[in-house]
Amino acid sequence: MRRDLFDADLFGEPAWDILLLLYSASDGASLRFEELASELECPISIVKRWLAILEARGLVEGDDRKVMLSAKGRQSLRQYLKRQVAALAALMATGGNDQHY
Repeated sequence: MRRDLFDADLFGEPAWDILLLLYSASDGASLRFEELASELECPISIVKRWLAILEARGLVEGDDRKVMLSAKGRQSLRQYLKRQVAALAALMATGGNDQHY
């Protein structure tokens, strides 16, 4: 389901965690690079590299010190989370053990 909205190479790397951290920031607040690196427990150089990729794809925006989700990034994450909730609700309603999420 994630791959319908986000490129596959964003998973298994800090990119997905960066997107989730930014999404969870209150009302589109920006986060400093250092905050992201601390939360992810990874070097700031890696955070900056992934932020450049996410910015090139239009998912984040910011300046040389902080970043926030773009409108596209927020909308894509919102769609993803809605789909996940709907899929889990359907699974629970049927009592099935399928794990399509």
